[in-house]
Amino acid sequence: MWKKRKRNEINVKNFTRKFIRSRTKRVAADYGYTIHETPSKEATAEPMESMLVQRFKQEWPLHLWRQIRFTDDFIHYINPHWLQFSPPSPSLYYGIGGLYILMAVLGCFGNTIVILMYFRLVQSQWSQLLRLYLTLKLF
Repeated sequence: MWKKRKRNEINVKNFTRKFIRSRTKRVAADYGYTIHETPSKEATAEPMESMLVQRFKQEWPLHLWRQIRFTDDFIHYINPHWLQFSPPSPSLYYGIGGLYILMAVLGCFGNTIVILMYFRLVQSQWSQLLRLYLTLKLF
């Protein structure tokens, strides 16, 4: 019994050490990219990253973003993987927005029908709890 208790205490100590060690503070270098600072405090990057940044500045509408206090320093915080993609066309934004509006209108219409059925069909054979459950479930 004593040996078993001692083994359990050792296992608990090992588990807590592993658990506490896994919660150490992480830095950007652990994830594969870093921003190097020169003595003049300007951010420098690898040649591939600078090409990606230049391409990003040419393709994306930065002049519109600058109206809402966007600066070029923010670009250096973006992972280089995301800089290689071109911006989607505005028609895609309008299409997805239209789809969201259509789904919202259909959802509100369906919920309105269920609520009207609940108030009009009080005399029906369904129990009141079942109707209330169906009404709340659709929200």
